[in-house]
Amino acid sequence: MNIMGLSNDEKAKAYDRLLMEHDEKARQVSLIQSKFDLSREDNDNIKTLKREMDLIQRKAVDLSR
Repeated sequence: MNIMGLSNDEKAKAYDRLLMEHDEKARQVSLIQSKFDLSREDNDNIKTLKREMDLIQRKAVDLSR
């Protein structure tokens, strides 16, 4: 995402999209973690989702600059 030249309104909209995406991934993590017995695939999915969430957070921080 190239934030150079974005208006404050465009940054706000991008931030909202990132927040919704982050929340969806957090819900997915919660659903997987609520299982009684997690498989290796479940753990791998959680790690992937958390990496994606971290990337989203970094993009959100970039928007504030």
